[in-house]
Amino acid sequence: MPGENGKAAKLTGFVGDITRRKQADIALMKSEKLAIAVRLSAAAAHEIRDPLDAVVNIVYLLRQESADQQTQEFLDEAAVQLERVSQIARQTLRMSRSSAEPVACSPSSVIAEVLRLLAPNSGWLRLMSLRTTEMNQCFHAFAWSCNRY
Repeated sequence: MPGENGKAAKLTGFVGDITRRKQADIALMKSEKLAIAVRLSAAAAHEIRDPLDAVVNIVYLLRQESADQQTQEFLDEAAVQLERVSQIARQTLRMSRSSAEPVACSPSSVIAEVLRLLAPNSGWLRLMSLRTTEMNQCFHAFAWSCNRY
């Protein structure tokens, strides 16, 4: 407000802490980025699935026709690796369609699913036989991370 000599004599304003608002804005931005990444990965997985299915079918037909033992072994390994890629694509699609509601699942099924995906590259295949009483107890998790029952 101007004073008698034309200079500012009084200032009116508001001072407040906007830390929570800034944190909420940052959280919203991260959430939106994550949602975009999930949609993009789902679109990529969907586009990969059709040609992948075609290759799986071709390998299946070649396995039926192959008489050579070494060729049969190569085709068997190709089928295993293609199934692994197919499983990753299915998991990616399932993750993008998951609900926010937790579902009951057993720890052993979650661990077995994770190890099935990781085992070819990590040598953890021997751990897949891990079964204990505690591991078979039920717990709740989100649908994309376990099998529903």
